[in-house]
Amino acid sequence: MSTRGMAALVAGLGNGYFKATERRRREDIEDEERAHTMQERAFTKAERDRALKQREDLGAAAAPIAAEAVPQLDLGDPEAPPPTTRYRVAGKMLDTTAEADAAVKTANGAPAVAMRQAAVLQQSGDPVKAQALRTGSMQEQAGQLALSAAERADLKARFTAQLEPLTDFDQVGEFMSKSGGDGQGGNLKVQFVPSPDGKTVVLNTINPDGTLKPTARTFENSNKGLTLAKAQLGGLPPEKMLEHFHREAVEARAAAAQAAAQRHQAETLAEQSRHNRATEGHQSSMLAATRAKAAATAAPQGMTLADLKDGHKGIAATLNADWKTQIDSETDPAKLKSIKVAREAEIATVQRLYTGAMQAGFGLTPEQAIVAFRSGETAKQSFRSRDGSGTVTVEGVMYGGRFIPLADNPGAMPGAKPAGAAPGGAASATPADPADAGQRVKQTPVVDFTGGNSAVNKRVAAAQSSLPALEGAVKDALQKVKDAAGRGPMAVAAARNDLSNARTALSDMQARAGQ
Repeated sequence: MSTRGMAALVAGLGNGYFKATERRRREDIEDEERAHTMQERAFTKAERDRALKQREDLGAAAAPIAAEAVPQLDLGDPEAPPPTTRYRVAGKMLDTTAEADAAVKTANGAPAVAMRQAAVLQQSGDPVKAQALRTGSMQEQAGQLALSAAERADLKARFTAQLEPLTDFDQVGEFMSKSGGDGQGGNLKVQFVPSPDGKTVVLNTINPDGTLKPTARTFENSNKGLTLAKAQLGGLPPEKMLEHFHREAVEARAAAAQAAAQRHQAETLAEQSRHNRATEGHQSSMLAATRAKAAATAAPQGMTLADLKDGHKGIAATLNADWKTQIDSETDPAKLKSIKVAREAEIATVQRLYTGAMQAGFGLTPEQAIVAFRSGETAKQSFRSRDGSGTVTVEGVMYGGRFIPLADNPGAMPGAKPAGAAPGGAASATPADPADAGQRVKQTPVVDFTGGNSAVNKRVAAAQSSLPALEGAVKDALQKVKDAAGRGPMAVAAARNDLSNARTALSDMQARAGQ
């Protein structure tokens, strides 16, 4: 073999050796990684199993514990008493039912449950968590005990402070009768009654019929006996003292609420009174001014249609401004709608009154028409027609001793006849000439219709027939407002809302009736 061939053989053997070594090294590394992975899986599974068992054991430790009845064996001794039953609670044997119940209550209390769960954590390898649970439970229990002690001390001090000012047995009896710590919701009433010789006093309960029933509590009728009675009263359990103060708080809140309601009602009535006085003063001023203005103006007979429309505009502007504050302050859509309807009805009616005065032959300024409508009384007057064939009943307002009619057609020229009137003027809703004033007859509730469309007349007549009921509803609502004055502001507000609705309905029906 040549030297080159020998070299190739040696190189080939070396390469094979190195490859075999590398392969074994890789296999060893894979074996180690596989073993590590198996160990990690085993550890993870063990931890998961431990956590699952710990959770189950914690649940079992918190499960309620019951008393287990354990009958005692009969040893066959004929002279021995019959077999008895004992009780096992949390591994402890107890002789009586009372002991077993007390042990069950203790075993199921929060401290005992926490201790059992801490033992589970300790045994499962979590000593830090076990100690934290034990410490937290003890701190919570101690905090609760300290809080309860503080509450008891506070109740005792407050109750004693109320007893100290009492200087005789009558005051003590009154205090006990008012207290809610009697276990009967404050229904127990008592009275101290002196003995015939006056040396002692006996505590009596007061029966529902007012008779007295003596109790076994007797005290010396002296300062010493009074001190003893107050000391015994101050020994009430904390729960009774708590009931006493709870009733005091309830009564104090009720008294404060009643006082606040009375103050609010008084303030509301005072404000209403101030508003009424201001309104009356304003109306009086307006009336005086308008009278002076009317005396300086020409007679209304020469008023043109343009002047009449200007008067209507003035009425609308004044009343819109008057209603503006109430409309702007109302947020309830339904109430706002009712207020606007009432405003429009008032504007229309005052304009009719203004026109009616023009047609009747005497004048009113727009301001006078508003004052007459608001201050006058609704009235009806019947007049003989000019041709003497019948009567006409006219709706209007009685103000200042004068009847002011409501015009059928608020936009008509003064002195114009209503639409559909007979040539002779029999249907005119205008008083007759001054010469006819002495021919007024008894008022009638329904207007006599002549001429015009019969279907329209029927609808108007039907609307007029509904007016008495609506007028009665307004009167009833006014009376309800007066009656509600003593029942608080809420009742007054509700009654006034009903009155506003009744007035709105009446105004709407009057418009339909052509009044």
